Amino acid sequence: LALGLTADDKMAVPDNYTEVGWYSLGAAPGQIGNAILGAHVDNGASISGVFKNLKNLELGDRIYITDDSGKEMHFKVSARKIYDYKTTDTEEVFGNAGKRQIVLITCHGTFMPSEGTYNKRLVIFGELVSQ
Repeated sequence: LALGLTADDKMAVPDNYTEVGWYSLGAAPGQIGNAILGAHVDNGASISGVFKNLKNLELGDRIYITDDSGKEMHFKVSARKIYDYKTTDTEEVFGNAGKRQIVLITCHGTFMPSEGTYNKRLVIFGELVSQ
């Protein structure tokens, strides 16, 4: 699902728990740069999101992405990082990596009902192996 920015200049995410959003203002998967994909971990309670098990990925694990044309791309997890949800240092995530890389983002940590979100973001980086 191609998405851009919200009204307050944050990366938009799908409005449901079954789709993955692609940050269309950056690189597409397979292109040089960070192709950023975001999805919900859950709804803060009992409904699981598409990225519910993202936390289980480890270095070296494989990720396969199929684009709209049916082309499959194979990535390998190269890094796992956790950021505070209010971080303003986003260059590592949104900058140009200079290589073909995907960046998977979801909520992590403790759910804060007053904020309607979690206090952390789990970010998985994956380098292209083949396409």
